[in-house]
Amino acid sequence: MKSVLDLSRVAGLSMAILLAGCGQKGPLYLPAKQPVATPAPAATPPQNPAPASK
Repeated sequence: MKSVLDLSRVAGLSMAILLAGCGQKGPLYLPAKQPVATPAPAATPPQNPAPASK
């Protein structure tokens, strides 16, 4: 009878440990994807047009 009691204690303790470790931490949803920021193009100095020849 003692071995059955010991076995039930071990089983109960094991079950409690397993159940305590299965909780998920953090949000329970997938976060919305955020748009990727594109870098601004490099500033180029304005080009002066060549003077028209007459």
